[in-house]
Amino acid sequence: MSAPATAIIAVNPAIVILAAAGYIAAEAISGYRQAADLREQNQAQREQNLAAQKQAGAEGQKALLERVQQTDERYNRLTLLAMPLGVSQALHATRPQRPAEQNPSALAAYVEQMRQLCNKLEEALRETLGEDAVTKGQGLSLEALEESLREPRETGSPLPPPPPDASIRLLARLASLGPLPEEIDKLARELKNTTHTERARLLELELRQAIQQFEERAVQKASALVLEQTLKDLGYQVEPVSDTLFVEGGITHFRRQGWNDHLVRMRIDAKKMTANFNVIRAVKAGDDEHGVMDHLAEDRWCTEFPAFLQALAARGLELEVTRQLPAGELPVQLVDRELLPRFSEEENQQRMAAPKQKQLR
Repeated sequence: MSAPATAIIAVNPAIVILAAAGYIAAEAISGYRQAADLREQNQAQREQNLAAQKQAGAEGQKALLERVQQTDERYNRLTLLAMPLGVSQALHATRPQRPAEQNPSALAAYVEQMRQLCNKLEEALRETLGEDAVTKGQGLSLEALEESLREPRETGSPLPPPPPDASIRLLARLASLGPLPEEIDKLARELKNTTHTERARLLELELRQAIQQFEERAVQKASALVLEQTLKDLGYQVEPVSDTLFVEGGITHFRRQGWNDHLVRMRIDAKKMTANFNVIRAVKAGDDEHGVMDHLAEDRWCTEFPAFLQALAARGLELEVTRQLPAGELPVQLVDRELLPRFSEEENQQRMAAPKQKQLR
């Protein structure tokens, strides 16, 4: 495995976009938690919150629990809608844990966190399944929705086509992908205002092409985000992954604490849509010695590699391995330490090992 393991990358756009939306929502939730923690540190604010909670009394607690139930039902309905897309594992990883009913402050924070998560998931589902499918699904009870999902479906049936209403309906596909580029916004406004039939056809074609390019770029950015966050979820330290990794290609490195000088290098070829993995070791310039630790590092990564592939597949990035050499088949690649990213553990070790300088008087 120090020798290349090569895989072909297959991206499922719907699952990748949903997984990325989940991570973005989780980041927003994290920011909300940090803000809540800061508020909790303020004693006066905490006392004010406690007083307000006591004043609200039983009615306030009842209303809060109803909001929690409504929020949970909304999330359950959205996850049922997303079930045919096979993203349950990715969604489960982003859901915050429901606190105890005796903690109103935590319940209020939970409702806000779930609201943000549901908004993101709903936007992604509308872009993936279409407005009508989401609206219809939200109009059903959970029991009716579960029953409808049990009905046999035709395999390979395409997603609903974009609605024919040119400007507004086409842009609905982009609802979950952030602010619109100026080019798309300009084309949409021009198409909306034109009355010339032939001109409208040309503008609609141009708008569709611009939307397709924007969607492709969004999927590529989402793929980079999912790759980085999946590695972190699995416990790896990873250097920042450029959002152009699946556009221009490039290299990223990751490792676990305790791996000492060993890292895994992942090289993406964006044109061929392939990924190449190999174990490397950071060395000082001129060092060319190999040892038994190299072989152990290869064995360790070979053991972890299948779980990494499985986690990526659950989030819409499927890697089909086409070549994989066994550990020890080729020597571990030695790379000048100065050319590699620094991780926190390495920096701490170097500071501890550095000799203390005594000041001259």
